[in-house]
Amino acid sequence: MPEYRYYDSELYGCPIHPKALELAAFPFFWDVCDENAPFGSDEGYHGLVHYWEWDEVNKNSPLENCLLSYLRCIYPEKRASELMEFCFLPYEQYLIESKNHIGSNIIFDIYELDQYIASIGFGSFVKYGEVHYSLKKHLRFAVERMYKPASEFSGNEEKIPESWLLYKNLINLI
Repeated sequence: MPEYRYYDSELYGCPIHPKALELAAFPFFWDVCDENAPFGSDEGYHGLVHYWEWDEVNKNSPLENCLLSYLRCIYPEKRASELMEFCFLPYEQYLIESKNHIGSNIIFDIYELDQYIASIGFGSFVKYGEVHYSLKKHLRFAVERMYKPASEFSGNEEKIPESWLLYKNLINLI
């Protein structure tokens, strides 16, 4: 594999933990222009910035609180609470529940929220060299919800996007 990177030793002014540099050696993870990369979408960037600011004053709080504070900035309280419950569902349960919300933009909101969950999970990894214990399971669910449909629709494992495989492999390491 060629030795090139989209990053140096910092990401948006935050030092990158050596373990993150070692385990996430693929340029995809650091690409700030790729919409599928952890920090490449608007949601990913805003999620990262929100997480780092939140983390400065809430270091020992569960990351679910970070998600809820982010949602309350965007949605009315009722919608924020609904999304909080919905976003922690495993993929199969998500498919069942999403059928009950057709026409309510829940699927679009969840996709954006999954990008946000990925950005705070990887933001934690970048900063501390690990994903906060309270978010590991949710990060796995979010990445699965974002990328599993691509493999199911293609019906061919060889056509699974490389980004899905990179995410899946990295999550298994961290």
